[in-house]
Amino acid sequence: MANPAVLVSCEHASNFVPKDYQSLIPATILKTHRAYDLGAKKIAKRLAAELKVPFFSGPICRLVIDLNRSLGSKNLFSSWTKKISRKEKQQIVASYYRPYRNEIEDTIVGHVNNGKTVLHLAIHSFTPSLDGVVRVCDIGLLYDPKRPQEMVFCKKMASFLKKNSKIIVRLNYPYKGASDGLTSYFRQIFDAEHYLGIEIEINQGLAIKDFYEVLTEGLRQVYGSPF
Repeated sequence: MANPAVLVSCEHASNFVPKDYQSLIPATILKTHRAYDLGAKKIAKRLAAELKVPFFSGPICRLVIDLNRSLGSKNLFSSWTKKISRKEKQQIVASYYRPYRNEIEDTIVGHVNNGKTVLHLAIHSFTPSLDGVVRVCDIGLLYDPKRPQEMVFCKKMASFLKKNSKIIVRLNYPYKGASDGLTSYFRQIFDAEHYLGIEIEINQGLAIKDFYEVLTEGLRQVYGSPF
């Protein structure tokens, strides 16, 4: 790919709840996966440092507002914040949601205007089991099947990781890459030649030596970026 540019984001990085809404959400829940993606920020931040690329960290708990959901999503606000006033919701959107998304979008626009193809790696984590069902996967690579470059990238990346580590990799698992999310939003704005939005879902039980090194080298080999 010509003139590649990479950026890393972590939408569910924080369990921060603004003071005005702390009484709404039980403190015990804020320590769980329901509030944020455990371990995702640490992984995303280090990955961005290894690659020497921009890192964007979600500033607010998803139980206040989910930065990875569209404005029209029924899951934008949690069961605790759905009951607040419309004015308060608008304030939350203006203070946290739009600034986070706009900063990333502006960065992408800058790269595209300079003739670059952007690879956006959105880092998330998932629980080892859900509703009693064990998820047999270490890393899920999520993409839009309608975008050939995203599909090719993920298949090559999965092949590299399988050959060079003991990581169990699955495609579009445990979620679908074309579902509502930040990468899906950007796909509506930027064409497939200029934007690849890949969600990397990491099992919270993953503990593999040299994980960052293997992932970074895989990106070098697959994307051909001069990191």
